[in-house]
Amino acid sequence: MRSILHRILVFCFTLLVSTGFVRSQLEDIGLILAAGVNDAELMMKEYIRPLTNSLGANLNGGWYNTAKPHKLGGFDITFTFNVAFAPEAHRTYNLDGIGLSDNIRYSDNTAKTFSGTKGGGPTIGYAYDLPVIGEQQINLYDLPGGSGYNMVPLPMVNACLGLVKGTEVMGRFMPRVNLRDVGRFNLWGIGFKHDLKQWIPGVKNVPVLNFGVMYGYTKMKLHADLPAITPVDLGADTIFGASPVPDWDQQNLYHNPHKQRVSHQYA
Repeated sequence: MRSILHRILVFCFTLLVSTGFVRSQLEDIGLILAAGVNDAELMMKEYIRPLTNSLGANLNGGWYNTAKPHKLGGFDITFTFNVAFAPEAHRTYNLDGIGLSDNIRYSDNTAKTFSGTKGGGPTIGYAYDLPVIGEQQINLYDLPGGSGYNMVPLPMVNACLGLVKGTEVMGRFMPRVNLRDVGRFNLWGIGFKHDLKQWIPGVKNVPVLNFGVMYGYTKMKLHADLPAITPVDLGADTIFGASPVPDWDQQNLYHNPHKQRVSHQYA
């Protein structure tokens, strides 16, 4: 059973990557690091904001189908495929409003996010001063375009087991999925659901009403392998000199574990 579910999840993510939904974006955003760590962090944060927000929204969903918990020993296992959509306002961002350093230049102040349209974004440059000559500029790269999709799907396996006193323990899991040459992704979560109806006099006997409370916690990890960026790739080595860093091959993007807590009261 576990092998079958694992194959289903791998297939879903492989399909997304092979169609270019994720792969080109994760490869292109590695160029943002060429602007320097602080500026790269600001641009990276805005670029992937719709992705992380959509993943967070997806993690909120799929926990339950009904407010009524299973009886003692009752259980179910379900496969869910949640989809979150990014609003129009989150498909671009304004470079003027994110606090970039003074030596960063760009051809246009409107950049695309992960959920924006395809095609390159503004050209990012780095300005520096030379004695007598004055300010000079290196064009580092074009900001990456969007994926062309305003939605982010997230498949996962959910399981529920009934305990005593109208209490249910819930779990969710997605095994580690290798996204070809892009990176790795996995998540797990645990939650609890409790029947409040049983404690309310006059309400516990109403057959058509279910009322309860639920709490869930999810931990998600995403690791993306980025292509190495060197001064030679950027054409900047002739001005700034060769980098003293001997190894440029160990560059990657690691998104800190996304921990999602969610609680609901529902009827």
